[in-house]
Amino acid sequence: MPERITPRKNLGQHFLTDRNILAAVADLAGPPADADVVEIGPGPGGLTRTLLARGLRVLAVEIDPACCRRLRAELGGEARFRLIEADARCVDWAGALAAAGWRLPAAVLGNFPYNVGTHLVRTLLPHRDLFTLVGGILQDEVVRRITARPGAADYGYLSLCCRYYAEGWAGARIRPGAFHPPPKVHSRLFRLSLRPAPLLPPELEPAFLALAGAAFRAPRKTLLNNLPAPEGRTAARRWLAAAGLDAAVRPGVLSLEQYLELTRRLAVEKALAAIPAPDYNGEDSQVP
Repeated sequence: MPERITPRKNLGQHFLTDRNILAAVADLAGPPADADVVEIGPGPGGLTRTLLARGLRVLAVEIDPACCRRLRAELGGEARFRLIEADARCVDWAGALAAAGWRLPAAVLGNFPYNVGTHLVRTLLPHRDLFTLVGGILQDEVVRRITARPGAADYGYLSLCCRYYAEGWAGARIRPGAFHPPPKVHSRLFRLSLRPAPLLPPELEPAFLALAGAAFRAPRKTLLNNLPAPEGRTAARRWLAAAGLDAAVRPGVLSLEQYLELTRRLAVEKALAAIPAPDYNGEDSQVP
């Protein structure tokens, strides 16, 4: 008799049980010939079995020992299945994929744990050499922020950060009853298709993220007021004037392309050093 698995609140576990939604998540991987899969948080293995049934190879990363015992007992003999018992936030992805012999870039799918899902997505996105997409299920409000466009109420640092690395797509909203236990919030399908090449030279990427973090630290203030040092504000004011933008423009109005241009301008004027690195302060914050 299989071991009974009890969802653990401290791990943010809400096991997906709806077969139609499981199929919709698996669809994000595309045809079996396209990519091997990394699955985040397989739990008792509903999505894992759906992926394996489609001929995909699955490298599953699970932190819960009870779930790992169930997966080993029921899928351990499957040649296309590998399991890593670990916190997905701490995995050496290059080493794990090489050890599994997976084709690169791989697709990352999962019913992402609500308590660390945003953090996981953000740490996976920079690995464009390892992953072709990150997709699955997150809270509805998080998916809205990930895919928001300039001018939208949900547009912020997370939107800008994700769009720098990937093209985003928001899918169907998912009712709480599709999970066990039902969460208190709605969820949504999402897919982030990673860009194959960076939008900025590698040395400017940290500066772009720092600029975005500073800009959205107080979204209701003007962009200039959010920049922390006089030299940064002076350079940004000149860029705004050259771009035909009002000096009182707020951060939520500017597009990714405009933030890229501003990063380049600040680099030319040697004003980037005045912008500190972003300080990530929570899964549900608009600020890193």
